[in-house]
Amino acid sequence: MCKDIAVIDQAEKTNVLNKHLNATIDSVIYEELRNLIAGTTNENNYLNLLGLAFRAGKCSLGEDTILKDIRSRRAVLILLANDIGPQTKKKITDKCKTYKIPYVIVDDRETISNAIGKTQRVAIAILDAGFAAKMNTLLGE
Repeated sequence: MCKDIAVIDQAEKTNVLNKHLNATIDSVIYEELRNLIAGTTNENNYLNLLGLAFRAGKCSLGEDTILKDIRSRRAVLILLANDIGPQTKKKITDKCKTYKIPYVIVDDRETISNAIGKTQRVAIAILDAGFAAKMNTLLGE
C-alpha cells in the first residue's frame, strides 16, 4: 500500500484506480485511504479496511458463496464473527483447513456487518491478496 497521501490525491484526480479495478471508486474510498495512511483511524483499522475492500468488490458474503470461493481458491482470507453459529463455524473452518485458507475470528456479527454496510453477516471472504495481507497485519496475525 502506498504511504504517500499525495499519490492518493493524484490517483483520485486521474481516476487511475477506476481503470485498474474496472470499477467506479467513490471519493469516500479515497478519503479512507488517506486516513489509513495518516494513521488517523480508530483502533479497529481492520474494520475500515474491510469496508474499503467490500466497496472495491474484493469480498464475498454468504456461506455458500464463501465455501465456493474457498474451493476455487479465490478466497485469500476468511473473517469469522466471534458469535458465529457452531455448525457454520465448523463447516467454514473445516473447509479452510482442507484448502489451507487462513481464517481469523474477529468481532461480533454486528460490528463486522456495520463495517460493510450490511446486516447479520457472520463470515466474510477477502478475495484480494493485498487487502488480506494488510488485514493480517492490522489483526496481528
